Amino acid sequence: MKISFSVIVVAYKSRSFIACCLGSLSKAVRGFEVEVHVIDNASNDGIGKFIEKEFPYVKFTQNEENIGFGSACNQGAQLATRDYLVFLNPDTIVSEKFFSSLRNAIQELPNIGILSAMLYDGHGRLLPESARRVPSIKSAVNKAFGRKGTHSQYYDVIDATQYQEIEVTPGAAMLIEKSKFENLGGFDMRFFMYAEDIDLSYRATQSNYKNYLIKSTSVIHLKGESTSKEGWSYNRYFYSTMALFVKKHRGILFSNFEYVIVVFFTFCFGLLSFAYHSITTAKTAIVDFILGVLLCLGVQFGWSYVRYGVWDYFGYLDYLGSYLLYVGVWVGMMLLGGAYWSDRSRRSTLKALTFGLLLSLVVYSLLPLGWRFSRGVILFSGILMLILKAFKIRISIPIEQG
Repeated sequence: MKISFSVIVVAYKSRSFIACCLGSLSKAVRGFEVEVHVIDNASNDGIGKFIEKEFPYVKFTQNEENIGFGSACNQGAQLATRDYLVFLNPDTIVSEKFFSSLRNAIQELPNIGILSAMLYDGHGRLLPESARRVPSIKSAVNKAFGRKGTHSQYYDVIDATQYQEIEVTPGAAMLIEKSKFENLGGFDMRFFMYAEDIDLSYRATQSNYKNYLIKSTSVIHLKGESTSKEGWSYNRYFYSTMALFVKKHRGILFSNFEYVIVVFFTFCFGLLSFAYHSITTAKTAIVDFILGVLLCLGVQFGWSYVRYGVWDYFGYLDYLGSYLLYVGVWVGMMLLGGAYWSDRSRRSTLKALTFGLLLSLVVYSLLPLGWRFSRGVILFSGILMLILKAFKIRISIPIEQG
């Protein structure tokens, strides 16, 4: 039986990993009919040009906004023209026997729903999400407190057989027949990230399909290096997604009381995450605020010395109040522009600061004479601030992107 595959890779700011993923695929596809689709969720990191140059056979689709993992997978499935869909994370590396193992499993296993491979991290350690159960309230609470035991969402022991039937296949590497994927309705687009694979796996079992873990092939998943799975931000998203999953399957898998418990945990982690990000953002914004005021004072003293031959011609602190106001406008615009969030880009940061600088000049023109000093000092200080911010971001972004 001739079997063909459509590989769908959803990328989001993962240019540093995509080369390893596509490179491993180029070796694994030999002898098989395979097409590869990369769907990028508005990364703005030049990944399209990179793929066009290095992997011209890959079919690349650029989204104008981040529509989420599940929605992008559905988008790729609509573009796919082969019999079987293979969904891969961009930070995965498949083995050379990947497709041959998938083909053998398709030919040998009965009533297949979704197939997955053994997942290992970058250090060669087996990842527990290779074999998961549909989560329960107890397993979710245990996960929150880092506890393992009877009510774990992972299988305690992976048996020694070639294929193991499991409840949930990980979205990092899964295969499903295209016709079955369409009959199941694809991924539920309400799940922006996390749990979309749990939901699809559960719906497959409810349709009397069987999900299997294939032991004869492995996939390296560099999730520990690419995304943080710790901290309040991850838990906030995880539990809000869990709340959606429980709500969707309330009355079948979960009771109304269990739904209330999940909503409570989601609310708690949401508050903690907001507090965490607020503290982190405030620290960075305060540093920028102090830096901006020091730049204004430095430019003032430098202009005083160059123009009049003395450092304090204009006085030391006579215009400190106006500098506090102007720099406050800069930092305020950067806050509103999202420059202090972890997924900020150089463009968004510099655009927000530039707008703040222009706005401070407008504020200058509206203030009483006692609050005005020199538009040149404000403008030059703002330009220095732009240069410093651009330099700071430029030396950090290439490190993230490899």
